[in-house]
Formats: sequence, C-alpha cells, structure tokens
Amino acid sequence: MPPPCSGGPSCPLSRPSLKQALVREAFTRVGSIPVLGPLLALAAWTWIGLTIRSSPLRQGKHDLLAGGTRVVRVRDARREARRDR
Repeated sequence: MPPPCSGGPSCPLSRPSLKQALVREAFTRVGSIPVLGPLLALAAWTWIGLTIRSSPLRQGKHDLLAGGTRVVRVRDARREARRDR
C-alpha cells in the first residue's frame, strides 16, 4: 500500500488550486447575465449533466477544463458503523 500523500500537487487526493476551482465553477456565473442568462445556465447545467453521465470516471466537461479535477468521496467509518448496527 502506498504511503498517504501530503496534499501536494502530485497527490491524487489534493485539493484543486484556486485557478482550477474558478474554472470548474465559472459556469455558475452564467445565470447572472441579464435576459439570456437563465437560458444559458440551463443549457450549461444540461451539458454538464450529460457529460458527467457519459464519462466512466463521472467527470463533466467543467472538470476536464479545470485540469481533470475529480470529486472523491472518502468513507466515513462512523457512518458505516451506524449503518451496520
């Protein structure tokens, strides 16, 4: 088993950089554009949802544009213990 990473850029479980986070969440600002914003936001959400569903790693285009960011779920031992009761 590999040693746990320290959270640096080479760590697969490190947090995204500020630039990656801004690129990944930029589509959320589309809805603030007057008149066409809500329609563009709906189109962006639909596009992202479809790309997430079609990806084997469940990455949307917004993740790929941000340098391949991924959401990683960490198991919570306490939650699993409660569920096993």
